[in-house]
Amino acid sequence: CAAGTGNPLLLGLLFQQIASLHYFQRRGDDALQASQEAEKIYTALGEIQHLACSRITRSFVDTRFGESERAAILLEGTIPLIDGKEDPYLLLAARHNLVRCYVDLGQPDKALDRYLSAKPLNSLFHEPLITSRIAWQEGELFHQLGSLEFAEAAFLRAREGFVELGLTYEVALVANQLATVYLEMGADEKLEHSVSQTLSYCRTRTVCREAKSSLDHLERMALR
Repeated sequence: CAAGTGNPLLLGLLFQQIASLHYFQRRGDDALQASQEAEKIYTALGEIQHLACSRITRSFVDTRFGESERAAILLEGTIPLIDGKEDPYLLLAARHNLVRCYVDLGQPDKALDRYLSAKPLNSLFHEPLITSRIAWQEGELFHQLGSLEFAEAAFLRAREGFVELGLTYEVALVANQLATVYLEMGADEKLEHSVSQTLSYCRTRTVCREAKSSLDHLERMALR
């Protein structure tokens, strides 16, 4: 970048990509710093859509590292800036992360309201990863609302979607949440079957440390 044109918009985009990279590397402070650098540039340039995109990235960082309340405030102020016709995916990501925030904060009524606002966008996207993540979020929301059968159905859809995509870590996380639902339902046979299915699938694949921890927890839940 230093050897290039010095184009400030390009520099902003570079910072935004670096922020995303650090997010996936679990380097929260570095991701936050890079995102804020991008926001400064976009603000100075008056690039509202790019600014909104960078703020969405920052909200993901905040949510992942336990700052859901800060992320919710940021998203509530950012969503009105997004041109949904220009970038419907960005709007979808923002709305669903806002739902995620209110689920994490234990505010299911607000989460449901924001979920219903986002629902018309869902029909625009048919990519397996997006539909699986939407199902996962539905499961979490229904669980908080106490609708265990709806939560079960949503988690099953999400788990199946992640299995087809080969995303072992996500499979393990969803399976843990599904197991919690089965425990609350008193559905011991479903719990045992679900755990057996998940462990059989995951043991044939290389898993990261976090996934292994999640699978160990799943086994302990089945032995309760």
